[in-house]
Amino acid sequence: MDGNKGGSIEAVISASVAGNTATVTLNSNSENILGYEIRRNGTKVGFARVDKTKDTCVYVDNLGEANNLAYKYSAVPIDILGNIGTEVTAEEVRVSYNKTIDSGLYTVSSEGGKLTITMKSGEVPVTGILTGENSTSCVVRVKAADSEKWTVALNGAVTASQPAYFHKPGAPAEDT
Repeated sequence: MDGNKGGSIEAVISASVAGNTATVTLNSNSENILGYEIRRNGTKVGFARVDKTKDTCVYVDNLGEANNLAYKYSAVPIDILGNIGTEVTAEEVRVSYNKTIDSGLYTVSSEGGKLTITMKSGEVPVTGILTGENSTSCVVRVKAADSEKWTVALNGAVTASQPAYFHKPGAPAEDT
């Protein structure tokens, strides 16, 4: 981004989460702020343009199916001349909700110590968390309905105190 570094532009930031939406709220000491470059965990995710009729600027970030993750939001103010202010960082926010799959969407079968969960139809997210009463070794394999190829999503031990996270194969690391 072009522009001069301008430490004289200051902003105050806060972030909160409700469900799968993060809200970043900003305000500044300058009437000449054009907007804010919004960053999630250091990566640029958007630009929030200032509405001069309001005291605060709000950026809403849809986190999709994120669950049991922490995010750190920051913002860089930019004035109408392109001057870049000092980056400000909000306290870390945590996404945590119980996103379960309705039991009517899958069937479960067990044969020879192998548990198979088969999704009935439609698109169902496969990112999840497994827990077990005792130390349990498990392998989670997933495949697309139109594929014969299985992909290992998790291979490890699972306990009640040490859950194991698994992710949709092929998804980028930030899409967890």
